[in-house]
Amino acid sequence: MTAVSYFTDTKVWRNTEETTEFGPTDLFGDQKWHSRKTRDWVFFGLPHDCEIAEYITAICKGAMDRAAVDFRAEFGRKPKASWEEDFYFGDKGHGTWNPGRECEKQLYAFHRGMAASMSTTLRRLKDERRGKASTGRDLIVVKNSMIERDLNALGIKLERGGYSRPVGGYAYASGKDAGRDVRFDPGVGAGGRLKQIGN
Repeated sequence: MTAVSYFTDTKVWRNTEETTEFGPTDLFGDQKWHSRKTRDWVFFGLPHDCEIAEYITAICKGAMDRAAVDFRAEFGRKPKASWEEDFYFGDKGHGTWNPGRECEKQLYAFHRGMAASMSTTLRRLKDERRGKASTGRDLIVVKNSMIERDLNALGIKLERGGYSRPVGGYAYASGKDAGRDVRFDPGVGAGGRLKQIGN
């Protein structure tokens, strides 16, 4: 998401809202309160830039959703021994074999790899575009000053997010390969008043 923001000259943040609600009824007919967190990404900037950011985010999500189907199919076709060899499961220290849990764990690593490659592509495309546009940096400075001004006027203060644990292995490397195949075609143009997309 930060790469999409970088590519589109927008600011991005994640809103986290925690709600409390009744959970499902247990075997004894009782219900307990439990908390549920919802997270929404927000882009803030010029309208056209926000639309491009939303468009690119949809491209990334669509690519990840399609890749997830293929990854789960591959996981189901490969025998347990093969996954243990690739990922060091089972007797090699990662607990008992649970195909569903292990598939989701490796899908997470696969998606992280895809995100890394798509992020690299977007940042490279942006830097190449800046190099071709002689006034590109001047325009970015103007946009950033406008965004900062309006964020301050709205009383919005952004903080850097937390650290994500590193991942690696076969699934991560496969995800990076899949991410390199994703193509972006955002179009060009900008201008107008500031806009916020997201909750």
